[in-house]
Amino acid sequence: MCDAYLPISAPACAVLETASINHIRDKLIAEGIVTAEEIALNLSNIADGTVDVGTSALISAWGQRA
Repeated sequence: MCDAYLPISAPACAVLETASINHIRDKLIAEGIVTAEEIALNLSNIADGTVDVGTSALISAWGQRA
């Protein structure tokens, strides 16, 4: 048996995305992947709802021996 949860969009997704970006922002900037201004714009868009953030599916599976 299994369960699947597909958070297409949920308030917690924006919180998780913001935390993830803040956690790696210095490395992203240091590696030249993005600028501080681009991160600020992205975080602003997440905060005001311009960007609708979702996460990957969560699948839980379990079984028992017959």
